[in-house]
Amino acid sequence: MKIAIPVIENNKEESRISEHFGRAPYFAFVELKDDKTHTFEIEENPFEDHSLGDIPRYLHDKNVDLIVVRNIGKKALNFFEEYNIKVIRGVEGNLKKIIQMAKSNELKDQDYTEDSKCCHE
Repeated sequence: MKIAIPVIENNKEESRISEHFGRAPYFAFVELKDDKTHTFEIEENPFEDHSLGDIPRYLHDKNVDLIVVRNIGKKALNFFEEYNIKVIRGVEGNLKKIIQMAKSNELKDQDYTEDSKCCHE
């Protein structure tokens, strides 16, 4: 399974998840081999100043199966639904924690919104 996680830094497994999906400066790509082994790489977000649909198309083209985010807009969610890519919202922490949660099947979707800080529609 290939997982994409928007992160705010390129600090290996200590990289923290970004509050804003589309404006994250980096994406971590985690390939789970089984419940014990994984590989990962971190890439700069080529669409930090994106147009509608750029990032979902980019992640689809990278054969991502699952997106793990803190927060995401409804329009992006609709694109991922069209691409049949699962989205888990409301996750926080660093890559190490998120990878461990994925391996132990503890990632659960939570409708996370923070209206005072975010303007997603």
